[in-house]
Amino acid sequence: MIHQPFYPHINTTNPTRTLVALLALNEEHNIGRVIGNIQRIVPDVDVLVVNDGSDDGTEMVARRAGAIVLTMPHNVGIGAAEQAAFRFAARYGYRTMVRNDGDGQHEPADIPLLLDTLETQPVDMVIGSRFIGEGDYGTPATRRMGILIIVGLLRLLTRQPITDPTSGFRAFNHRAITCFSQIYPQDYPEPETIVMAHRLGLRMMEVPARFHMRQHGRSQFLNVRTVTYYMFKVLLAIVIDSLRRDTLPETVTMIPKEPPMPFKQGAPE
Repeated sequence: MIHQPFYPHINTTNPTRTLVALLALNEEHNIGRVIGNIQRIVPDVDVLVVNDGSDDGTEMVARRAGAIVLTMPHNVGIGAAEQAAFRFAARYGYRTMVRNDGDGQHEPADIPLLLDTLETQPVDMVIGSRFIGEGDYGTPATRRMGILIIVGLLRLLTRQPITDPTSGFRAFNHRAITCFSQIYPQDYPEPETIVMAHRLGLRMMEVPARFHMRQHGRSQFLNVRTVTYYMFKVLLAIVIDSLRRDTLPETVTMIPKEPPMPFKQGAPE
């Protein structure tokens, strides 16, 4: 549970507040630059860094850059770290939240597009796709192959024309924040949340987004063995998740009663 006394400086009276949540694990060489770029492009947002058990200077660099830092007691994994961000956003009443990475791969200049789409379209979740608009930024062939297989399964299960199910560059409205703060997949949240959102009636939309190669560190998805192992585990998790019938807590009353809208793709400019 997140207790307000730890963050007394947060202004909870502004109804238009947006939280940009960065997940970070040993990103001391990237996190300061990422925070600075976000603050320059969207200065009115609050930046939260979920420090997932880093053993380098990630926390210190993030605090010095002006971010709110939520440090996990150990490396809890991407699903638990993301849900911590959702719980933080729900606890402090943020109207919208943008999920971003602390490694600099997501283009901060695209944040306004995600937020504008969330504000102007009847959707609850906006996904930034690297495969529409300007196109792929150079995804390794092995990972691209795995993504295509995941896309095929998700389209079969949800009947929605998904292009980038592993993108973590996403924006959520208060309805989605409230839902995901209560129930969230822990293993492979990016593709699993698409199944979960479809099942719960949350409305989704893809828009073009630019991605960058890491400037420091190395991606784990560069060899066939890693991608194959990841792909089969993701496919199994998706199938299991599609069979689940979660009971939402009584506090989650925002699920729309009307039928879910079809998954939409934002038209490239």
